[in-house]
Amino acid sequence: SFPLGVFKIHQFQWINKDTAYATFETSTTVNLYRTTNQAATWTLISKPTCYSFCFFDFNNGYFWMGNDSFCLTHDGGSTFKPIGNSSPITYNRNGLKFITRNRGFLFGAGEQFAITTDGGQNWNMLSLAPLDVPYFREPSFPDTLHGFCFGRIPIVIHSNDSTAFYYTSDGGKTWQVQYGGTNSSRPYWNPQEFQFLSPKIGFNGLEKTTDGGKTWFYSGKGIDTACSVIYAMHFSDSITGYIVMLPGSEIYKTYNGGKNWQLQIAYNDITLSGAPDGMSFLNNDVGAIFTLINSVQTLLITDNGGHSSAINKPEVTDFDFNLFPNPAKDNINITTTELAGGIATLTVRDIFGRIVYTKETNTAGTLETSIDVSRFKPGIYVLELSDQNNSIVKKIMIEK
Repeated sequence: SFPLGVFKIHQFQWINKDTAYATFETSTTVNLYRTTNQAATWTLISKPTCYSFCFFDFNNGYFWMGNDSFCLTHDGGSTFKPIGNSSPITYNRNGLKFITRNRGFLFGAGEQFAITTDGGQNWNMLSLAPLDVPYFREPSFPDTLHGFCFGRIPIVIHSNDSTAFYYTSDGGKTWQVQYGGTNSSRPYWNPQEFQFLSPKIGFNGLEKTTDGGKTWFYSGKGIDTACSVIYAMHFSDSITGYIVMLPGSEIYKTYNGGKNWQLQIAYNDITLSGAPDGMSFLNNDVGAIFTLINSVQTLLITDNGGHSSAINKPEVTDFDFNLFPNPAKDNINITTTELAGGIATLTVRDIFGRIVYTKETNTAGTLETSIDVSRFKPGIYVLELSDQNNSIVKKIMIEK
C-alpha cells in the first residue's frame, strides 16, 4: 500500500519490526512517510523535499533537505530544525550516513565527499584523490576510522579496463589503493553492492575478503550461473546475508558467510527497480526489497528471514556461535561447538575500531565463556570470534 501518486522509493529504514521510515517520489517532490504496521499503510510526515535521512530511533534523526540545508528532528520528522551550515554538496546528491550521532558523511557523484564531527554543525569537504570514481556511490565504513571504496586505477598507471579498491584508516582524510586488478579478472565484483562488517571482513558482489581487501575469493556457490547481474546485497552479520540476482529476479540467502547460497524465491514476472538502495534489513529476519511488479512500485516484506512453507531453513554446518544476552549490561556469554580446535581468539572493538577486549583460548572445538562488559560505555560494539579456519563478526549492544 502506497500513497497516491508515488512511483519510486528512494530510501527505506527500519526502526523496529513494525516501524519504518521511507522517502517516496511523486511527479513533483520527494516526501518522508512512516509506517507502524510493516508497510501495510503509510502516514505523511513531512512535505519538504528530502534527499536523504538517517534515524537513530523512532523520534530522532537527521535530514538532508531539498534546499541543501541539514536538519534535525526530535519528533519523528513532524518538525525540522535547521542546524549548522548548508551542505557543501549541491548537485548529484547520493546519500547521507551517520556512524555516531556526531560523526556523519554526505556523498555526491563526481567524487564529492563531506564529513561532520559535530552532528552537522559544520561540514568539511574531503578529497577522494587519488580515486577515479565514475560510478561513485558511497564508501562502506564499519567504524568511524576505517572505510572502503571502489574506483578505477588512474589511466596513467593502467588501462581503462581496471578496477581499484581503496582503503582509509583516518576517517576518509586520505585514501590508498588496497587492491587493483582488471575488470575481466574480477567478473563477480560489483562496485555498487559491497559491504564491510569489520575492518577485515567484507563482501563485494560474489566475492569475499577476510584481510581488509588485500585478497578476494569467490563466494557464490549455489547461485545459478545464468544470473550474471547483482541487483542488491545485504549482510546482517558476517554469516547471514541476502542477495538479489538478475535475470530472473532470484533472491538468495546464505547462512555461512557466503560459502553456500540457497534460492529462496524467483519472481520471473518482476522487474527490479533502479532505486539506489534496493534492500533494507533490520536484522537477520526482518527486511524489505524494492521491486517493480507490472511497472508498479512494490515492497517485498519478510519478518521470518524469507522462509516459506516450501523452503525450510537448512542446517548450519559451518562455523557459528551463540551470543547472549544482547543487549547486555553486565556480562555477555559466548558458546559454540563448531571451532576447528586449537587457539580461538575473541576480540571486541568499539565504534571507532579500537580494541577494547581480546582473549585467546585453547579449545578442543567447544567454547563456553563470558565477557565482563560492565565497564564498557553504552553503545554498539563488534565482537569477532576466530579460529585457524574462520572468522565471524557480530554486533553487540551495551546498555546501562
